[in-house]
Amino acid sequence: MVRFKDWAHFFTGIILVGFYVQVTGAPPSAVRAWIMVALFWLARVVLRQNSPLATLSVAALMVLLWQPLQILELGFQLSYLVVAALIVYAGPLIQFWQSHLPLEGTRAHIRDSFCVSLSAFLVSSPLVLDAFGIYSPGGILLNILLVTLALLAVTAATLSVLFSFLPIEALEYFFQRAGCASIHIMLQAIDAALQMPAMYIRTEQTSGASGLLASLCILGALLWSHWLHRTGMHWQALSLPIMTHLLWLILVYAL
Repeated sequence: MVRFKDWAHFFTGIILVGFYVQVTGAPPSAVRAWIMVALFWLARVVLRQNSPLATLSVAALMVLLWQPLQILELGFQLSYLVVAALIVYAGPLIQFWQSHLPLEGTRAHIRDSFCVSLSAFLVSSPLVLDAFGIYSPGGILLNILLVTLALLAVTAATLSVLFSFLPIEALEYFFQRAGCASIHIMLQAIDAALQMPAMYIRTEQTSGASGLLASLCILGALLWSHWLHRTGMHWQALSLPIMTHLLWLILVYAL
């Protein structure tokens, strides 16, 4: 039986997130994220043991029923492909390295963040290459820092908005400056990374308007990897998506 407290947490959470979406101007990307988060929370409240991948599929379907043409948008494609990759690959990858490379504290956070960043990179690269002509392997490491700073910036911005309703201008100003500082550090880190050799590769090569197809193939490898991992073939499962990604990269530059 679903407890009243669970529903209270659910409605409080989606209202707060919805408020933040409105503060940002409710762009389609933020609305997509809000629908995704709301469905994940709802499934957890109602079903207890829900399937994240099924919930993600329902969220995508709802967005497409609302605005069917979003399927053609790069933001939509990246959003759902990357989250799917995190669901089916990042978790098993983290578990594997937790058992083979036990660490604690900051080092454990870096190890786990690397697994998350790698998972997103594998599936998103074909789309990014097609759209921008850039292949950025260095982004795997850079994202570890950027995601942490982005979380700080979003948290600071949210607190600044909340304190703007209270007669505590000093705290509102403090969180505004904290958010700005986080964003400034992010920009400085990106500028510094762009000066490093092999951080990214700009190329005229594309996957011939088939970046989405390539990303879907890599997602298929991730799903197969997830199944292999559940059958006990751990290292084979985790290497399959990487090999598929490398095969795509070779085909792009060979054709």
